[in-house]
Amino acid sequence: VIAQYAATVSEFDTTSLAKRATTAVGDYPEGIEAASDGRSVLVVNWESNTVQRIDAETLKVTGSADAADGPRGFGSFVWRQS
Repeated sequence: VIAQYAATVSEFDTTSLAKRATTAVGDYPEGIEAASDGRSVLVVNWESNTVQRIDAETLKVTGSADAADGPRGFGSFVWRQS
């Protein structure tokens, strides 16, 4: 779950809905999606103009890429490692 004003992504237990962890991300996250490999989550940050990759096991940000001004994340994301 993204928290726009807090600039965080939180993980919740799907059975109890208890919060398990929170990861700091860029300013004003706007969209989130599980990557197709199942090993990471991608988040688009509107105010900081970035896309970040979060490792699904460690919940640490493992990559960041610049985006155009004011990005929004809806639909399928594509992450290409350079």
